[in-house]
Amino acid sequence: MSKPSSPPLHQDMVTYHPPPVKVIRDTEVINLFYIPNYYVIIIALRQGPMTVRDLEQAFKEEARKHEGLEPRSDKSIYRYLKDLEKAALVVPAGQRVVSGKMVTETLFARTGQIFLLFRTKPDWWLTKQGAAVAKRIGRLLTFLLGGKMPPIPALQRLLKQFEENRQTLLERLASQGDKQVLETLASSTLTEHFRIEDAVGYFSTFILQPELLDQLRDIMKLKK
Repeated sequence: MSKPSSPPLHQDMVTYHPPPVKVIRDTEVINLFYIPNYYVIIIALRQGPMTVRDLEQAFKEEARKHEGLEPRSDKSIYRYLKDLEKAALVVPAGQRVVSGKMVTETLFARTGQIFLLFRTKPDWWLTKQGAAVAKRIGRLLTFLLGGKMPPIPALQRLLKQFEENRQTLLERLASQGDKQVLETLASSTLTEHFRIEDAVGYFSTFILQPELLDQLRDIMKLKK
């Protein structure tokens, strides 16, 4: 005779379901990903909505894996969550009802299943600083490929267009919501994320937008 199943210890009532992708272009928000206390929370919430108590356990587990990272109290975690909420990376997502208790615990969730972090705004290439970098790029390209030093304003516009197309292609890839794509992006570390984003964006742009390479050849007077 089988034993009767025990009632669940709690029930999660989730009222917010994040979209597959959230694009982040704000440098200050992106910098939060480099702060371990925030990053632990961002990564832990990949699994789904969690309470402060859940995240407290996540900190303990991460502290055992990584030297220099300490467990955090519930008050500290709540403060981190408020900072992440202010940055629109985390939101209250519902309530956890604990069996036999009258109190509930707030569930928190990410604002996107996947975060696409775009560190460079396309218009940055049209700034004074962008012009200085474009000039260095032009010199190196001339050294490697031959041809003539490209006009800097023309190279700036080309770099801006390239960055726009790269970001558009990455957004299109992630927003399709393919399970395999999302799992591939979600399973990467922060360092891996940027390397994957750069490589996929560059190769896709080269293949799907070959006219950009033709424009580069034209402004450098390269033989086709």
